[in-house]
Amino acid sequence: MDFLKQVSLFMDLAHGDLRQLARIVHERAYRDGEIIFEQGTPGAALYLLRGGTVEILRKKRNGEEVPLAMLEPPASFEELAAVGAEVVHWASARARGPVSLVAIGRIDLDALSYNFPRLAIKILRKLGEIIAVQLQMLLEAEYINEERSVNSDSPQ
Repeated sequence: MDFLKQVSLFMDLAHGDLRQLARIVHERAYRDGEIIFEQGTPGAALYLLRGGTVEILRKKRNGEEVPLAMLEPPASFEELAAVGAEVVHWASARARGPVSLVAIGRIDLDALSYNFPRLAIKILRKLGEIIAVQLQMLLEAEYINEERSVNSDSPQ
């Protein structure tokens, strides 16, 4: 419960809510270099980084891996997979050194919404906020890339 309280997604939850949430999480451990999930595979869980470092990377068509981010505790990632049906991982995640994760599956959130609907609503609202911010950042990055492309194509 102490760890869950550190994660921004759950900071506003009451002690009782955290206790309920702690009952549905799954702890996982990974060794250095181990793949947590692979690009193109179905996503079904939200991950909370408890210890270690996770590298997020994307493979190009030619197989080259492009590092996108290095995550450190108490980061959360794959928020969309926790709420979206038929979500496919758009990138891969790899452990860099020993890694300790807490996973919350979509099925776990479904059960939570049935048994504790108010808690589920709080979590889903916060997930929605996080996903909206991520989408906005992605759109802004794409816009900046388009502007750079247009400016580099115009005569000087």
